[in-house]
Amino acid sequence: MGILELKGVSKSFGGLVAVNDLAIDVDDESMCGLIGPNGSGKTTLFNVISGLHKPDSGHVIFKGIDITGLPPHEIFQKGIYRTFQSPQIVPRLSVLENVLLAGRGQAGEGLLPAFLKRKEWRETESRLIERAYENLKFLGIEKAANESPWTLSGGQLKLLEVARALMSDAELLLLDEPAAGVNPTLAANILDFFEHVRKERGATVFVIEHKMELLLRRVSHVFVMNKGSLLFQGSPKEVAEEQSVVEAYLGA
Repeated sequence: MGILELKGVSKSFGGLVAVNDLAIDVDDESMCGLIGPNGSGKTTLFNVISGLHKPDSGHVIFKGIDITGLPPHEIFQKGIYRTFQSPQIVPRLSVLENVLLAGRGQAGEGLLPAFLKRKEWRETESRLIERAYENLKFLGIEKAANESPWTLSGGQLKLLEVARALMSDAELLLLDEPAAGVNPTLAANILDFFEHVRKERGATVFVIEHKMELLLRRVSHVFVMNKGSLLFQGSPKEVAEEQSVVEAYLGA
């Protein structure tokens, strides 16, 4: 059993079957890819895992615990962090504050701790601010820490998403096209950052990416979806040579 196990997961929207009886197993501390043509159900699957959608049937098992149907904030607290194709920012907060949102277990999150444990709250806040700044520095955007996120370029907004993922200390990172809309060099760097997280922190990285050449050089295992179902899975080499995968992308 891996860190993430999906058992017969299905999700429909009216008459559209987005995910159909899907069963996969993601190994702990691995970097895996999820690919498939547009509309194959990849993002819906991530929405189910992260709690944005409740599956119609099936189970989502994380570290041996059934988390099916839990709300997103509870799934986040259990150690799963999910990014989106378009960076999700809070415009009224600074770049640094946006990163701080992903810090888990903040002592001042509850009303009583904020009043009764002020010293602990302040110490925790100081540590989190230091960590958030170090993450921005690691990604090369620390000069914008106190600026509005609207001052960032599209590529820098992607790096802001990376910084929040680093801040979360999640055991499982669900990355929905982290390299979309950025130049090839930055795209490669973004995936390299997450590979660094996998190696240094023992995180598991599960990534949707359309840039096949970029993805296949970095992952150890690939799941291929088509029309809501699992079409194929295997090593990058096996996927690249599989005729059914080629047909799904290019047509028979």
